[in-house]
This record gives sequence, structure tokens and C-alpha cells, in this order.
Amino acid sequence: MRNLKVLTSKIIAKLSNLYASNSVINKVVYRSNTLNQVNVDQIEYKTISEFDYLQYPRKLNLGCGFDIRSGYLNVDFQDFHNPDLVADIRKLDILPSGFYEEVIAQDCLEHFPRCDTEPALAEWSRLLKSGGILKLRVPNLIGLLELFLWESKQSAEEQKVLVQCMYGTQAYDGDWHLTGFTQILLEHYLEKAGFNNIKFETKDHWLFEVICEKK
Repeated sequence: MRNLKVLTSKIIAKLSNLYASNSVINKVVYRSNTLNQVNVDQIEYKTISEFDYLQYPRKLNLGCGFDIRSGYLNVDFQDFHNPDLVADIRKLDILPSGFYEEVIAQDCLEHFPRCDTEPALAEWSRLLKSGGILKLRVPNLIGLLELFLWESKQSAEEQKVLVQCMYGTQAYDGDWHLTGFTQILLEHYLEKAGFNNIKFETKDHWLFEVICEKK
């Protein structure tokens, strides 16, 4: 964890220098497929205007973390995850409307303030073409609370794990859970954002895996 915090500090320092040296830079991107371990000094920084979305697949893996997928444009706000594009996935103005066939956003929505849930879903809907597929994974609040009552979860160590599931690892900036979901709430938000054919599955009793289609 200490090494991760040091790496994050170096990246922030480097970004601060970029901002100071060029006031027109408001976002940066990099691509570094050859690096097995990220070295801050080897990351290639560019102005966001240089990013060419046409060079990437028409599928998005948003908030990818270390889950870098071939066949997708991988997007994350953390440089050390080594995505294709470093950006805030709640507002992706540089990407075109109605262009993408699929958007994956696993373990993302819970990291945003509650007030950002609907704007984020509206933005992801904008990116998808009609008939495009959105795939989500989010915490199921009711399922998670039920786990606290299971006989097999009645030790301090087991309940520490459940608390981490509820509130995030909190190991670095961005890895905090700020909201959660019920099926009723998530269906409401998705329908409001223009999605239908919403299908829910439950994973490990405390996660919703959701697939839906843009109208």
C-alpha cells in the first residue's frame, strides 16, 4: 500500500508540473502497452485534443482499474492503472454521442456521490447507439446487509470483510464507496436514463450484475 501511495504522489506531482507549464492542458491521456509495471517517468502525456477515438474499438470499459481488456477503449481516472485514456468517466465530452456498441462499468457507480448516479448513467446512455448494451456491477445493499446476519459471518474478521465491501478498501483516492443500490432504485435510474430490457443477476449475494439496452 505504501508503494501505491508513493506512486500516486509522483503522478500527482507530475500532473501539477504539466498544469503549471501549459495552461491549455486540462486533461491528459497516455498509452503504454509495453510496460508491465508503470514507471511514472515513462508515461507518455499528451493534450486531450490529440486523442483519436477512431483508433480504438467501439466498446468502452469505464473505470477499468487494472482490468484492461482487449477489444475495448479502457478508461480510468487513475494513471497507475495504465488505461488507454485517463479521464473522468462521468463526463467524456471528447467521445462522440451514439457511437459505441457496448459500455462496461463494473464497480464504478458506488464510487461516485449519490447525486452523480443519474448524470453518470445519462452520460453513458449518450455514448451508446440505439440498441447498445450497458453492463453494470454495483453493490446490492439489501443482500450485503443480509450477509451480516448469516451464521457463517459471525466473526470479527468476516464482518471486517463485509464492512470493506460496503465502504470500499479506502486504500487510495477514489477507492471509497459513497452509495449503494437496491433493484428498485437502479431500475428507476436506468429507465430514466433511457434504458430498457433490464436484467439483474446476483453475484456472491451482495453484488448486482446488470445488463440493459439503450432504447
